Amino acid sequence: MDLQGQVILITGASSGIGMAAARLLGPSKADLVLAARSEGRLRQLAQEIEARGGSALPVTADFAREEGIDRAFEVIRCTYGHLDVLVNSAGLGVYDLVRDGKTQDWRRMMDLNLFGLMYAGQQALRLMLPQKRGHIINVSSVAGGLGRVRGDEVGREWLQRHPTPGGLQG
Repeated sequence: MDLQGQVILITGASSGIGMAAARLLGPSKADLVLAARSEGRLRQLAQEIEARGGSALPVTADFAREEGIDRAFEVIRCTYGHLDVLVNSAGLGVYDLVRDGKTQDWRRMMDLNLFGLMYAGQQALRLMLPQKRGHIINVSSVAGGLGRVRGDEVGREWLQRHPTPGGLQG
């Protein structure tokens, strides 16, 4: 597949699957926009990709916040004027026991993994629909598909009666 001249936004590019995707796509001659909160790691990854002949623009943005997503898409509009591919790979997991968990951690996870993914997709569609082309790739970990919630016996009983689409492991 020829990706030369394609603009590809990769969220969560400073680590994990996002970083792996950026490294894989680096030699493709696509214009990569690397987005994450970690400015230093983004710059280092962009330099690595450019040293191998690729094109990478680091954009520091928190995809758990609409302002961060808006900033990334404004950079894309001003720099390239279009977007061809969104790789939504930013995400985080909270693995505490339910009884020990903190609601602010759960909110942060939902803000990034659900609302950030949806809002970034919405912003991508606003660029892609007028051009009548584009791809949105939403990445999830294996843990995200399991719907696993950890808890004590009371938590397990409640979860067995209120299942999630991914299923449960109490």
